[in-house]
Amino acid sequence: LDQLGEELAPPGVDHGLLQRTVTVSYENVAARLDVTGPANIAAGGAVSLRIRALDAQGALASAWRGTVRFDSTDAQATFNGLTATIGPDSVTTPGSFRVAGTHRVDAVDVARPAIQGLSNAIVVRAGAPSAIRRVFGDFQSGDAGTWLPDPLRVHLEDVFGNAIPGEVVTFEALTGDSALSAAFQGAPSAILVRTSD
Repeated sequence: LDQLGEELAPPGVDHGLLQRTVTVSYENVAARLDVTGPANIAAGGAVSLRIRALDAQGALASAWRGTVRFDSTDAQATFNGLTATIGPDSVTTPGSFRVAGTHRVDAVDVARPAIQGLSNAIVVRAGAPSAIRRVFGDFQSGDAGTWLPDPLRVHLEDVFGNAIPGEVVTFEALTGDSALSAAFQGAPSAILVRTSD
């Protein structure tokens, strides 16, 4: 065959009688998964992931269907080890993160493990305040009319135990003639409260 897909005729033979057409078909077989998650999310929030099956050239592998297993760098994420059967361009919500920090999600085609993908970095922030834990400052004693020597320190946490920085914590003296320092009455203070160990 020449470069135009025609069979070359021997000398003296009608070239038109031997003409052939060569058709080259291209099948966009999935080579990897493109996994996109939110830039940031609160711990416990539902994680929405867009998963696209792409061929070696980066085009959508439109014929791909598969069961995908999820894992992440958050060992406590609720979707670790779970699977979902999806199409070539799907949005799925497999579960939620639990631990604050920067995490990624790994998606692997169960039947063809070579087809896999790692998500963008997802910043997981602490959720809503759920508990306040005393850290330091209990059981102090001092002379009447003097300030206690050590500041009060607490640890503010969400339901998963993640520290919550920057939240307002107000102290109030409830018994006897106790009082807070005039500099800090009615307002939080970094000197009186620390929000992480």
